[in-house]
Amino acid sequence: MFIDGRADLYGASKIQEYFSILNVEKTSNINKILNDHQISWTIFPPNEKIVFFLNGDAEWKRVFEDQDAVIHIRQSFAN
Repeated sequence: MFIDGRADLYGASKIQEYFSILNVEKTSNINKILNDHQISWTIFPPNEKIVFFLNGDAEWKRVFEDQDAVIHIRQSFAN
């Protein structure tokens, strides 16, 4: 897991990295950061910018959505 409810344990640089992904600050870095941390799935609230980014990225597949969360999995892990 990249960041969870224990954010204070991760340190400021990881929290900053997380928020840069969440807010899609540098699209060129998103998949690099997700790869570096070996992220194979994500769960975010539906209106976050990262959800719209992942929806448009062929590497990611949207597998669940409700009013509270959207889950994507990396295509290479979907099979």
